[in-house]
Amino acid sequence: MKRYRAIKLNPLIMTLAVILSGCASQSISTQEAPAPTKHSTNANIIQATASPTLTSLNKYFLPPYYSDSYSKTIQASKVENGLVIYSSIDDESWRPVIETFNEHYPWIQVSTINLGANEVFDRYNSDAVSSERSADLIVTYTPDGWLTFAKSGQINPYISEEDFFVPPWAKLAPGIYAIASDPMVLIYNKDSISKPPQSMEDIAKLSIAKNGTNGLTLTTYDAAQNSTGLALNWYWINQLGNSGWEILNKIGKTNPELNTSSSSMLSAIQNGQAQIAYFVSPVAFLPQMDQQSNIGWSYLNDGQLILLRSAAITLSAASPNSAKLMVNFLLSQEGQLALALGGLTPFRSDIANVDLFNPTDGVQKHIHFNQVMEAVGLNNLIFINLDPDINNLDKRNLFIEKWNWAMGK
Repeated sequence: MKRYRAIKLNPLIMTLAVILSGCASQSISTQEAPAPTKHSTNANIIQATASPTLTSLNKYFLPPYYSDSYSKTIQASKVENGLVIYSSIDDESWRPVIETFNEHYPWIQVSTINLGANEVFDRYNSDAVSSERSADLIVTYTPDGWLTFAKSGQINPYISEEDFFVPPWAKLAPGIYAIASDPMVLIYNKDSISKPPQSMEDIAKLSIAKNGTNGLTLTTYDAAQNSTGLALNWYWINQLGNSGWEILNKIGKTNPELNTSSSSMLSAIQNGQAQIAYFVSPVAFLPQMDQQSNIGWSYLNDGQLILLRSAAITLSAASPNSAKLMVNFLLSQEGQLALALGGLTPFRSDIANVDLFNPTDGVQKHIHFNQVMEAVGLNNLIFINLDPDINNLDKRNLFIEKWNWAMGK
């Protein structure tokens, strides 16, 4: 029977775990990608400028549990033409990931193209029609998009070398791995909310208590106009049922401002347009928490949504070996720590106790999935997985109609 063990973190990665992504020791440059396709003007190359031959990372050994043939994958990547990634993750979150990845594999030029959650699939499909160089790897979180893409047969059912360390809930379908598990939390303006809410029920109670001329001002995703908003509300309601609809009906009486991104909700809190926002990604605010003294946040104790940012190698990948290296890196201890430095939420249990706080001021800028689970309890976690009903047009339209009514639309 094959034995597995966790790899030992080298000193550089232990250092990475306690610094901010903006304070990385290597200087990094962002430049426009070379032109593998006519679309490439939107791509960004993020890599270390220091000579990779001088770094300790270049001496990184293959974990003993990797297959004997893995060295062939590495060698095969050297003759491929870079790695193209279509993703819904922004460049700043990719930066610490790609910088570290490039120190292991300096010959792989990584092009990241930032697109909308479902736009990644639209772009891939349009590339196929025009015979353009397309994505080797897709990274996004939208369940409806992943369901459709998986059904189309365009996913390489690759089994990662790190598969043993990936929890079952992070394996969405053959070839689709979650790489981060972001809790969608609530944020509030400390200056206007004296008793911070800890749940959706608390928000509903505040909505009723402050109903009137000095009512509560809320903001959240628009489930009717935004695929992310639909998914978040869909899975939350599926977990809570009628009690969830009762809560939304109370919240809807405040006529919430409806948005299409976590960053726009954060802006609404910062500029005073809203006092509370719910279903917000930590990526929008945690990396800059030391600069936002008036922002407070909390998990949702009565149903904490977990957004699974997932990756899959495309069946028509021009650089499949480079894509395999990236998938394994993202799921490794080192890759998970690099994702944390980019503001995402790692889930590997063997790095749960690594200190991800800013050592200079103690401000929490990174979280681990285990912290979320300990805070709200396992039974209160709601994973946004691949529920096929979300692509059932009749059920979907009925849900949106009911949600619109709850929101007073």
